Amino acid sequence: FHPARARSALFPENLFSLLWKAQGCPEVFTIFDIGCNEGDLTLLLLRLAREQLPDDASIEVVGVDIDSNLIERANKKSVDLLSSMENVKAEFVAADFMLDNSESLGRFSGKMHFVSLFSVTMWVHLNHGDVGLRSFFDRACDLLTATGVLVVEPQSRKSYKNARKRALKLQLPEPKHWGSIALKNPEQDIDDICKERDFASILYLGKEMWERSLSIYSNVSLPSLKSPMESKKRSGDADEGGDK
Repeated sequence: FHPARARSALFPENLFSLLWKAQGCPEVFTIFDIGCNEGDLTLLLLRLAREQLPDDASIEVVGVDIDSNLIERANKKSVDLLSSMENVKAEFVAADFMLDNSESLGRFSGKMHFVSLFSVTMWVHLNHGDVGLRSFFDRACDLLTATGVLVVEPQSRKSYKNARKRALKLQLPEPKHWGSIALKNPEQDIDDICKERDFASILYLGKEMWERSLSIYSNVSLPSLKSPMESKKRSGDADEGGDK
């Protein structure tokens, strides 16, 4: 798993402060991290938001992962951090985001100011196909408030090929939808899926150290938000990228 700090390195300066102001200075700023693993990145997002937002603004983060063992580790990691900060909450939920329609996830619908998808889209795509990938983005966007932002880090086509190679090497079944996927340029295809939702602002932050692109899709205009890459348009080269 790639280090959390490598992800945040591409964030514009004072990202959370800028988002909070653009979203009308909500009393409670909410973050939802899908595929949170052990919670390192989720907790980093919480820490960055706390550093940048006023003390009287509450911050609540939710991390979701299908692996209950990872969620248990995330909850343990959060204890010390939460005790060192004020006006914050963190919750980690073990659930399959694609299948769980229960109260455990439904209660967050329409309430999230910041929803992040870091290196999870490939696994959704391989396990649920093209239709499942679109459904995944529908579900993720349904979490957003009217002013919320979606942060997306898709895996490249090369990562798909590497995932298949690893499965075969370990004598595991080939990924379920490997042979039926029609969307074969995931970075561009995911960008197109997001654009279909008519976001008010789109910011391409460039690529991280392992060559995965990072983008922000916002329901509210972000005229003052500049990335370290000066909103440089992505190259769209689907053959670049690293492993999971």
